[in-house]
Amino acid sequence: MPHHILLGDLTTFKADVIVNSAHPYPQEGSGVDKALYRAAGEGLLKARQAFGDLNTGDCVKTPAFDLNAQAVYHVITPHVHSKAASKQLKALYTTVFNEARNDDYQSIALPLLASGNHGFDRHDALVIAKEAIVEFLQENEMDIYLVIYDKIQVQREIPHFEEPVSELMMHQMALMEAPFEMTAKSFHQWLFEYIDAHHLEDPWVYKKANLTRQHFSKIRSNKSYQPTKYTVIALALALELNLDQTYDFLETAGFTLSASLLFDRIIEYHIKKEIYDVFEINEVLFLYDQRTLG
Repeated sequence: MPHHILLGDLTTFKADVIVNSAHPYPQEGSGVDKALYRAAGEGLLKARQAFGDLNTGDCVKTPAFDLNAQAVYHVITPHVHSKAASKQLKALYTTVFNEARNDDYQSIALPLLASGNHGFDRHDALVIAKEAIVEFLQENEMDIYLVIYDKIQVQREIPHFEEPVSELMMHQMALMEAPFEMTAKSFHQWLFEYIDAHHLEDPWVYKKANLTRQHFSKIRSNKSYQPTKYTVIALALALELNLDQTYDFLETAGFTLSASLLFDRIIEYHIKKEIYDVFEINEVLFLYDQRTLG
């Protein structure tokens, strides 16, 4: 199952598990901790207090009470200045995901851990979260939602896409010169011939594309399946197609990239730079208020 980066309020989010960045002492802290206790009702804090003091790396579980979840995992994040803080933070994410898997939960929503009072640079914290999420999803199936309350949490230096992209315009002019030229292959045929020719395994493809196993199974089983443009692009990135191949693949489903669309220019930029990481591209799409992939 895929990972998502979303702008939202964790206190109203629906998932099997909500992760709370908790205070190490059995009291109401600030930020996410305070907001979750207030939204869940007094029972959540009382349940947390039953565990007493906690140490960095701990993860304890309580009912979710009035939150839209089955459980809350209370975790203690490392401070940025503590020894091996980055490794500790990544290990904490892994602990949380493994616990959710062992508890047979299918979805988990969490904040960007340690990016508040514990001092991690917000983009560094996002990179650590990404590494842990991607590594876990390589071997496991789960919906993981990274819920961001403010885009400043993940703001970084990113490219600007305000000028028309010449290569996109050249492709469009070529299409205009032959407006009725049709591809000989269907989307289904093109995709699975490519997968077979390159000896790729289905899980490797759909996980890199940030698609669910169920979605990919539907594509494989239905030769006349009509994908969305977002699905085709996600698969093109997973297959690490160059720009010409991406255009050919999009054409099989009746799509193209347009120089007039910011989403398309962002995708074209990353393909030209040979950046195929869907999580990284989704971060840029998120910051530009574009629909993310997966």
